[in-house]
Amino acid sequence: MTVVVYMYVCRGCKRGPRRSVTGYKRRVRSEYNVDQLVALTTEFNKCQYLTEERRTQLANSLSLTESQVKIWFQNRRAKMKKKRRGYYDIASRA
Repeated sequence: MTVVVYMYVCRGCKRGPRRSVTGYKRRVRSEYNVDQLVALTTEFNKCQYLTEERRTQLANSLSLTESQVKIWFQNRRAKMKKKRRGYYDIASRA
């Protein structure tokens, strides 16, 4: 089995916190280091849905919150769904 790691690590905004159209501060995007991405991707390749117990274990072992792990899995499932529909193929041609 081959593990594919996508290196999308956010470096943060250099100009300080951004404000939305309404003037409220935006939440800073979560940063994942390489080890966290490898562990999350490996776990996702095993099973696309986590139990509450496994999510807690994974969050503790990676020093992330349970919400970060949950959202990462939700986003990865959405990405796979788009990929199956051919969204990325069409977008790359445009």
